[in-house]
Amino acid sequence: MIATGRTAIHRRIGIAGIFVAVAVITINLVTLGLRDAPFVDENPGRAFANLNTVFGFAILITSGVLMRKRPATHKRLMIFASLQIVLPALDRIGRIPPIYSFSESLLAGFEMPPQVAFAVISGLILVLTVLAHDLYSERRIKLATLWGVISVLILAPIISTILISTGIWPAFVRLFV
Repeated sequence: MIATGRTAIHRRIGIAGIFVAVAVITINLVTLGLRDAPFVDENPGRAFANLNTVFGFAILITSGVLMRKRPATHKRLMIFASLQIVLPALDRIGRIPPIYSFSESLLAGFEMPPQVAFAVISGLILVLTVLAHDLYSERRIKLATLWGVISVLILAPIISTILISTGIWPAFVRLFV
């Protein structure tokens, strides 16, 4: 829409998108809480990967909205938010029998289930694609791209670790019991 000069429509859809993003975050947290309630005492870290996704998405969407007046930054942050939220789908795609079998044989040395390895490697390829785009088109890595990489690979996992290890996540999950 921006490329075709429909900025006003893009802005209106963006406002609606904020409400959708809040709903996605809320629904994800409640769903994880309900799913983990029976298991939180034995395995409080069960939701780690999903929490990474939710918090990475929240960080990047919030940053993207706050940086909406800087088009290049806004675009990159929204791309990384989209990459972050697609990771669970990649895990599910990795469960499709032919892909699972291929991943199992190709990624035999990884100490994780083949579908998870598929999702991790696919996600890294997507991140590297954004980095390569910056290097090709800008001859450098833009700060927003670096922030996206840091959010996906470092910040979201740290937040998830803190929530689980301090007992905040288990306390939240116990609200659903």
